[in-house]
Amino acid sequence: MLIPVLEVGSAGLAAPWPMADNRSMPSLPGRSSVVPDRLLPLSGALDRDELGLAVAVMVEYAGGDALKAADAPSVLAAFVESIPEAEALAVPGGLALVDAGAGIRIEPGCCFGLESWREWARVPAGESPWLGHSPDPWIEHRPDGTLRVWAGSDTVKSAHIDTTTAALAGMLGDAERALDEFVDQVEHWARTVAPDDTGTFAGLLRRGLRLRH
Repeated sequence: MLIPVLEVGSAGLAAPWPMADNRSMPSLPGRSSVVPDRLLPLSGALDRDELGLAVAVMVEYAGGDALKAADAPSVLAAFVESIPEAEALAVPGGLALVDAGAGIRIEPGCCFGLESWREWARVPAGESPWLGHSPDPWIEHRPDGTLRVWAGSDTVKSAHIDTTTAALAGMLGDAERALDEFVDQVEHWARTVAPDDTGTFAGLLRRGLRLRH
């Protein structure tokens, strides 16, 4: 499965609304619970505090002093004003490919960005799009028609997951639905903390994340 994930970092965040502690995220499949997890899976199943954390991470990643504003409406207004157009939105994370049965997870590489998740849609056309660096995950088109997704550039040491073009297309559809549901939940969350800016904020996320509606 392909899971939209947000990289929440390791340092504590502060925002003028309740939010989950980004230093104690639940583990995704494919990683030992002994290792701290810094990826928050995004879907419509997030609770209020997890939504608050996700918004705080996105605001902080945009830079500037938006999180230092006095109240929630001021924070979201400053965030929207800091991004001149939706195409400039950058969100830390991407798509994580998970084989729960094998206990393997391939994370997005550094600097990929969740806003670039549709790069995966180029794979069925025979491309191997850039998926971030360090450890440089990549996709191999094998002679038998299968796809091998590598966790890093070192094919001797890196884990990999094999799949097919048809299966990948289905997983991309599931990932898009998860992102749609996430933004829907963020919009509901925003109505409770900054009702005047809800529409503008949610619209920016939808366009910036390249969602169709």
